[in-house]
Amino acid sequence: MLRWVVWLTLLRFLASAAGAQTPSINSGGVLNAASYIPGTPVAPGSVAAVFGSFGLSSPAQASNLPLPTNLLGLEMQFGSVLAPLFYASAGQVNLQVPWELAGQAQTSLAVSVNSQPGGSINVNLAPFSPGLFSVNAEGNGQGAILNSAYQLVDSSHPAIAGSDVVQIYGTGLGPVTNQPADGAAAPSTPPAQTTTLPMVTIGGVPAVVQFSGLAPTLVGVYQINALVPSDALEGDTVPVSVSMGGLTSNTVTLAVTGGGTPSGAWSNFAHDAQHTGQSAVASQPLKRIRWQTPVDLNPQYSGGELLIHYGSPLVTAANTVIVPVKTGATGGFRVEAHNGADGSLVWSMPSAYSLPAAQWTPEFGPALTPQARVYFPESGGRVDYRDNPDSGAGPTGQLAFYGLSNYQQNPSAYDANVLINTPITADAAGNIYFGFLVTGATPLPLSGGIARIGADGQGAWVAASSVASDPAITQTVDNCAPAVNSNTGILYVAVSNGGSYSGAGYLVALDSQTLAPIGRIRLKDPVSGFDALLTDSGSAAPTIGTDGDVYYGVLENPFEENHDRGWLLHFDARLTQLKTPGAFGWDEAVSLVPASTVPSYAGQSSYLLMTKYNDYGGPGAPASYRIAVIDPNATETDPITGATVMKEVLTVANAKEWCINSAAVDPATLSILANSEDGKLYRWDLAANTLSESVVLTPGIGEAYTPTLIGADGTVYAINNATLFAVGQ
Repeated sequence: MLRWVVWLTLLRFLASAAGAQTPSINSGGVLNAASYIPGTPVAPGSVAAVFGSFGLSSPAQASNLPLPTNLLGLEMQFGSVLAPLFYASAGQVNLQVPWELAGQAQTSLAVSVNSQPGGSINVNLAPFSPGLFSVNAEGNGQGAILNSAYQLVDSSHPAIAGSDVVQIYGTGLGPVTNQPADGAAAPSTPPAQTTTLPMVTIGGVPAVVQFSGLAPTLVGVYQINALVPSDALEGDTVPVSVSMGGLTSNTVTLAVTGGGTPSGAWSNFAHDAQHTGQSAVASQPLKRIRWQTPVDLNPQYSGGELLIHYGSPLVTAANTVIVPVKTGATGGFRVEAHNGADGSLVWSMPSAYSLPAAQWTPEFGPALTPQARVYFPESGGRVDYRDNPDSGAGPTGQLAFYGLSNYQQNPSAYDANVLINTPITADAAGNIYFGFLVTGATPLPLSGGIARIGADGQGAWVAASSVASDPAITQTVDNCAPAVNSNTGILYVAVSNGGSYSGAGYLVALDSQTLAPIGRIRLKDPVSGFDALLTDSGSAAPTIGTDGDVYYGVLENPFEENHDRGWLLHFDARLTQLKTPGAFGWDEAVSLVPASTVPSYAGQSSYLLMTKYNDYGGPGAPASYRIAVIDPNATETDPITGATVMKEVLTVANAKEWCINSAAVDPATLSILANSEDGKLYRWDLAANTLSESVVLTPGIGEAYTPTLIGADGTVYAINNATLFAVGQ
């Protein structure tokens, strides 16, 4: 599909009657071959269309790379440099503007056929002259824009606002790193990335650019990977344009559907159903604590530490902060809604949720749907909901994945034996997913597994043993928030045999609509080959990359083989291929970092991964506490185990442990926000690789696993010592 869409445009020609014997170029006849906008300059390295009378009796096109500089005896010369040719006919020539023209404002273009010189014209040049390819090859209508499955993003395959990353194809985006020779295919490893990021608007809204560079294997064609904004217009003909260097491209269209995360909303653990941890809103400077509120009314300290996993707050598009609150010593919960501007209470709703037995207090994790409904766990495997979360009053209710009527026939049996043991995840369509435990007999025979409640209120479930095809598997792993790929409709979650520190099991892939198994893979320690440890003291959850790859953290076996860092396992979308692991990962969900967010990065990946990188030490080895950006597609040798692991791109150290279960990535400010046990919230500046800002929240507290997030107005939220802090300017 990609080659058809792009090359259809490049090889387009207009019928033209044979002209004079002496070849000539029309005045103003050199145009950007994607946009066809008259009067605009062309950029070195780009694809241009030249119109004139060339006296050729039949058309010809290049059949191999690198492109030739002669087709049927025709040559085009910019100054003293021959241009590589895609196509030549009696009335049109498609060519690449040579890279050597960089820095010039104007040059001459001359044509010759069979050594017979023709006329020449002056051509205006510019460093940038963006143009977007369209399917009709006329610079308008449906754009040459693909999704991650390389399908045209049209009415048959619309992009989901706030969730999908699309590939936009164009030309004229200027200088690149790793520049290929004239007429040569763009490299893949490393890719040729633009030295300046374009500004992309989709549906009139600025889009986060994750990659910009030459499309590998093509000539003069650029590719932009951009996240469709949450508040982009919806429809089959949503406009797309690109601006660079003061010039704006032609406008093409793509199809966008709603149901993504509303603009500025932080709707799930780690932001979204893919757990990217990536904000669509620029964070405010970390100048002061604007307001604060407790998330634990009865924190249970153990030797001066808090052995707990705090559920992630959520933020609506209207800037209401949804806060899960623990009210008792060992149980009791409620959900509060606070005004994001001043922290004032908007509403509060209790829950009789029961905690699963665990060495550490598990997460109580709500979710927010695009339809403005908040879901949170209740007793007996039920969920409560509250609509209109920005209002002081709104409809409420309860649902059960096995049927509320079944629950009502024997509430005590279900309350005693069915417990939700993961945060809830809401997908783009308003469906929710979670894991649950079954500890005893229930009137409707249930066993631990994965539940789904559709946006229509209909529930379904599947046993963990069934999806793993292993009778020893009894449950989802505690705190493992399910992840959903909005492009493929695949749901990922880890399941285990339930051991507290000795659990073993699988990562499974399910159809998110039917819960039918798609794939499974036994989770193994990549060094020893033993079953990896799946513990209720961790908070690992799958993260889905923009390419569909899946990342999930496990604890090493034997324990402390890797200094208690665990491993970040890396799989393809259907869990059939184990890829290079990361050297840390067992107690968090890694965050996605667009490669463009790290200016010093020159590798081949379109996205990188942000992870804790704490080293807890070993015999003769002191502990060190870092966070890191690592490359999922590059390798290095791990100094502790000698294993081949993902390559470090950047790291930054701190005196205390980074005890987080998810961090917030802010592409707009090229930074990452993370909380530390030293009681401070930090901004990690990825351009300077420094902890450029910090604010003191508390004197510090050990061990509690906490999330960091960014609100709809750019306020940064972090939990420290059982309190949620709102930090900004």
